Amino acid sequence: MSTTKKRKPAALPRTEWRTADVLRAVYMAGQGASASEIARAIGGTTPDRVRSMLRFQGFSLMRSRSNQDVLFVRWKREDRAMLDAAADRMDREPGELAALIVRKALADKAVEKMVDPLDVVGL
Repeated sequence: MSTTKKRKPAALPRTEWRTADVLRAVYMAGQGASASEIARAIGGTTPDRVRSMLRFQGFSLMRSRSNQDVLFVRWKREDRAMLDAAADRMDREPGELAALIVRKALADKAVEKMVDPLDVVGL
């Protein structure tokens, strides 16, 4: 009786991370992509290597089972400056403060009182 062991697939050869791939991985991580999605998009790497490179660069992935989400907002620079100033006064990160403001406005059903149906951002 012969027993044959299954061979592990050959490991991908180590390669240096190109700047373009690092930037793409960081961008995708910021968009909420998983390490597997990033590895597939870049090609020639593994999810473990993506996670390791992101940690080395000082970035992290969102937890797939967490309750986090990412929303990009297009708005006027003046509005961003007002948010940044308010966040500085309150010793908070601007994104955190914006999320708290939105959460409270939605919970209090204040949105309907604050926003007219004809309002536009006016970029």
